[in-house]
Amino acid sequence: MEQMITPYHLKTGENAPQDFYKELESCTIEVLRQAQEKHYSCIDQYRQFMDEDISFTEALLDQLILGVLFNAYAARSANASMVKSKLLIMLFSLRKYSALKTTVDKIRGALACKWLEGKQHSVNPEMKSLRQVILFLTSCCEFNEELKRISKLYAWLKNINPEKADDHLNEMIDFASWFSAKTKSALGIYTINVNPFLKQHHEKYRNEEDYFFTGRSETEYHLNMVGAELMNRELQSGFQRAGQKVLLLPTCMASGNPCKALHEKEGLKCRHCRSDCLISQTASKMLRKGIKTVLISHSSGFSRWLKAYAVDKNTALIGVACVLNLLTGGFQMKRLGIQSQCIFLDHACCKKHWKHGVPASISLEGLSEMAEAKKVQNNRLINTHSIKK
Repeated sequence: MEQMITPYHLKTGENAPQDFYKELESCTIEVLRQAQEKHYSCIDQYRQFMDEDISFTEALLDQLILGVLFNAYAARSANASMVKSKLLIMLFSLRKYSALKTTVDKIRGALACKWLEGKQHSVNPEMKSLRQVILFLTSCCEFNEELKRISKLYAWLKNINPEKADDHLNEMIDFASWFSAKTKSALGIYTINVNPFLKQHHEKYRNEEDYFFTGRSETEYHLNMVGAELMNRELQSGFQRAGQKVLLLPTCMASGNPCKALHEKEGLKCRHCRSDCLISQTASKMLRKGIKTVLISHSSGFSRWLKAYAVDKNTALIGVACVLNLLTGGFQMKRLGIQSQCIFLDHACCKKHWKHGVPASISLEGLSEMAEAKKVQNNRLINTHSIKK
């Protein structure tokens, strides 16, 4: 297959990745401000319903996820059905058996495209439509973490007056539409290739198991960018208090192919086999700061690896991943009670998904600031941590 367009890139012209992080912080502050000024009541009522104590920031992110994904998939959701969804989920569960994975992925990819990709229908923003969107997302098997957030919102909306539920749903969808326009203006320069990729290359993924993963819209990239920034703000204080920090680097950063990392008890460890390899350079720099590095070969095994750190309250993790995987990993760490901060790869490069032969890179300046907890969040806004139920 020919080399694909890189959907996003944090290096644009003369701009370094640090310019992206400054613009992302500014954009995130504006999203928070808009939410506090225009959507406080809707967010706060959801927080009051929850059994667990969640912050304003976390509740905002939940509602953004629902609104963005509703806008992205509502028109396609009529193609999903309960019977087909159960079969696709069953096939997905068989992937854990390595002997079956290749065959199962081929079958699931073909069936998912056949059953879920068809004529699109206009829908009304109401609870009935939301249920169908949830069924569609469940059938895709690519939105597990997002569905955990949406299911909590759905439980809240189902518990209140139906008319009021539709009003709140409309408010979340409208806010997501504003978010789409705002982030397109602020961050679109970094995702300028998403639509060309979808138009020129995505059809080649039809019937493959990653069809829906690689088919994400530009706004979904922006949702993951802003979502990761919101989560970093939320978890920064706990991360700073941790006595030990571990950096998680993906092996797609390796200059050699495949990466020659050693399997050790704690995970994959860099052998420093090439001086020009960014993994070796990054691991060496972090070691001088007292931070050890563990390599992750693929995001699919990430959650299993994390369990070892769930009981270690003195260790915080620095997660590194591409835009479409970072927020998912952040949710997994948060659910396990792991303090963390996350930083993006400069571009999408995983050969499995993007057929790209260039090793991934990362902003070492941004990583150093994050590792040393130097980044001070802008406090011009209301302190969302102090907003109580």
